[in-house]
Amino acid sequence: MLSGVYKPVDYGNSETLRLKAQRRLEKTDAMNKVLHAMLDNGADQEKHWQGRIERIDAQRRQHGFIK
Repeated sequence: MLSGVYKPVDYGNSETLRLKAQRRLEKTDAMNKVLHAMLDNGADQEKHWQGRIERIDAQRRQHGFIK
């Protein structure tokens, strides 16, 4: 059994967390669309969504979410 004092957790700014989650969801969606385009042999669509992933990663780096 664990015992001790409850320590509150600071998750930071809610707006920052919302933005971080939104960017991650956008990247996941774009990655799924790249995979679908690859399966459908849609080279143009694949390039479009691959570019979108790169832009999302750049935004995430700009906000300091990834290195």
